This record gives sequence, C-alpha cells and structure tokens, in this order.
Amino acid sequence: MTIPTPPSAPAEDAALQTPRPRGWWRRNGIALAVIAVVAPALAGFLWWDGWNAFYGHGARPVAAIAADAGGTVRMSGTTFGPIQTGIAKDTSGMNLPDGTTFHIAIVDVDPQEPITPEGTDPADVRFVSCTAPVLVQQSTGRQWTPLRAEVGVPYSSDEPETCNSQAEGPYKLVVGFVVPDDVEGPFWLDVDPAGDGRFIRFSVES
Repeated sequence: MTIPTPPSAPAEDAALQTPRPRGWWRRNGIALAVIAVVAPALAGFLWWDGWNAFYGHGARPVAAIAADAGGTVRMSGTTFGPIQTGIAKDTSGMNLPDGTTFHIAIVDVDPQEPITPEGTDPADVRFVSCTAPVLVQQSTGRQWTPLRAEVGVPYSSDEPETCNSQAEGPYKLVVGFVVPDDVEGPFWLDVDPAGDGRFIRFSVES
C-alpha cells in the first residue's frame, strides 16, 4: 500500500512562520544600555572638571568664615579685623560718577606666624597674602571691587589694598568702593587669603 505524500503548507502559512526581524530598540539594546551607563558618568566628569577648574586648588574661595563676636578672624597665622566702615563725606577732588557714594573700609591685619616652613632663610620668610577686599550686597549678592586711582585717590604704601606678605607687624588694609546712591545695605566685606579655599566675611550694616 502506497502512503500518500502529505500536502505541503500553503504559501501564506509558510510566510507567517518566517521569523520577523527584531525591532530597532531590540537591535540596539546593548548600545543603548552602554549609553545609559556612560552618559551620566561623562556628565558627572564634565561637571567636576568645570568645578575643579574654577574652584579647585584654592582657585576660588568657597567657604565663608564669619568674624567672631570681637569682629576678628584668625586664618593662616594672621588675625584679620576688626574693621571700620563708613561713607566719605568730603569727596572734593574725586572723580565720582553722578549718583554714587564712596564707601570706605579699613581692615586691621596682624600677622603673627609666617606661612613659610621652619628653617627658611630669614630673608625668605613670608606671611599671609590676600587679594583686595570685595564689598557684597547681602540681599542680592551684587559685588564691588575697590577703586582708587580711577577716582583720583593717590596710592599710599601706608594704606595698602592687599596683604603685605613681608610685613612682620600689624598694618591696615584701606579700600574704597564706588556704590550707587540707591543701593542699600546691609553688606558683607569679603577678604580672601590667597590659596586657602576659604574667605573671611565681615558684616557691614550700611
């Protein structure tokens, strides 16, 4: 007895049984998983690199140290403060823009300990250095840097604007700021000892 040959599947059924190509998401699953892991890490690195370039290694001060009840701060072997502030009443001979006032700040600086290692040649001993103080409006964060020659105030070595790293005794920083009449306090007076990563903040009421 002859066994009949089974009928072949219809052409349309054969087409349905052919595996369909995977979708785009499945084909690229591994690449997408890698991106999901790498992208946040790359973003974090770029953020850190930018932050480090701007603030790292003491490039910019990031931590404010407020003056104590006596109005002083000790940092890097030096005592800063107290301070005296006020607005110049006699501005004759000065080149002030209309609608501005000249705010004056005086900061006592008393270097007690050198920042150079022990055993350093006495001629090479250095004390703390600092940039010129900055006036900051507390309510807005707006800042003013000192002006001197620009408004007609002559330079004086007895009234420095920045710390004297060679001074072994007390001295005073004397700075002036041109501030618009409509700007109101309170303010901060910020002093940045170079390379520390911290800065000193004095409160100024007006």
